[in-house]
Amino acid sequence: MGVQDRPQCFFDVEINREPVGRIMFQLFSDICPKTCKNFLCLCSGNGKGGESIYGGYFKGKGK
Repeated sequence: MGVQDRPQCFFDVEINREPVGRIMFQLFSDICPKTCKNFLCLCSGNGKGGESIYGGYFKGKGK
């Protein structure tokens, strides 16, 4: 997968409802596909209730 083939997404930034810019992200889905898929879902609002794809808790955190 070449650099041009990597998925991209963006956040439009507003301050007091005035557009001030756009933050562009190029996702390295060839290197970390699960993380990129999760990030794309978060960006598009297509997540599954805000839960991590890696499970409920990380070692040393939470319960």
